[in-house]
Amino acid sequence: MPVLVAYGSRQGATRGIADRVAEVLRAAGQVVDVRPVGTVGDLSGYDAFVVGGSVHLGRWHPEVVAFLRAHMHELLYRPVWLFSNGPTGAGTGGAAREDGGAAAPEDLASIAETLRPRDHHAFSAALPSGDVGPPGRAGRAQPGEGPRAGEEAADVDEVESWAREIARDLAAPSPGL
Repeated sequence: MPVLVAYGSRQGATRGIADRVAEVLRAAGQVVDVRPVGTVGDLSGYDAFVVGGSVHLGRWHPEVVAFLRAHMHELLYRPVWLFSNGPTGAGTGGAAREDGGAAAPEDLASIAETLRPRDHHAFSAALPSGDVGPPGRAGRAQPGEGPRAGEEAADVDEVESWAREIARDLAAPSPGL
């Protein structure tokens, strides 16, 4: 079952999550492509999808939102998992969950209501500690670099555990077969 892991990333950490999810799925025997959402056109070669986006001010990466809306009809009948990466919850434009965990981005609600993904996992990466200077710039890693000292990346064990759940779900027989 070919799987597409597609992502939208502002600083590179979300790409790191996508790459790690793909590694776990490949180790479980899946054929996986990892691509930025902006480079994905035709979905016909894939049977399942993991789509993730960075979160900024409580909103998903705009290319991820555009990708899901543009391909909604094709994704409705295939297994889809979603993930978010970034600061979420109180003070970020998203609502905090009652259990204190990371909340889903505001703009995910309408998409998820229609798409009904198998799961949405929110990884709560944090902003750098200390003085960050201009919004989104000073002290931040350049795109593709990943986090710098003082920044938190998503917990690798958490990412791998979630990816193993996806792998188990993909390996399970489909209902009705």
